[in-house]
Amino acid sequence: MRLTLPVALVLVLSCFASTELVRSSELTLTGAQLLKACTQEDFEWIGFCNGYIQAAFDATGGKGVCAPKGVTRNQLFDIIIPKLMKAPDLLELNAVSVIDALLRKAFPCN
Repeated sequence: MRLTLPVALVLVLSCFASTELVRSSELTLTGAQLLKACTQEDFEWIGFCNGYIQAAFDATGGKGVCAPKGVTRNQLFDIIIPKLMKAPDLLELNAVSVIDALLRKAFPCN
């Protein structure tokens, strides 16, 4: 059974209950899985990656993340993916929690 991108995102984000960095369960994406998806040379995976990062950003609801108006998905990608490549300790954690923590650090609210 093949899930569509919106259904997959809803299922993954429904598990987002806290901003703590937590180990990923079998039902959620890990940092390693996100990194693998985001580094594929395939338009479907690129679309999945962009959608996943956008959905995780939207899930913050502006709580703790004060990104400037007009921030783009490319900018979010450029913050998240290089950090995942350089931080093996983040790879086993829940991808949404990792994205949230990285965005809070990149765009802190003063």
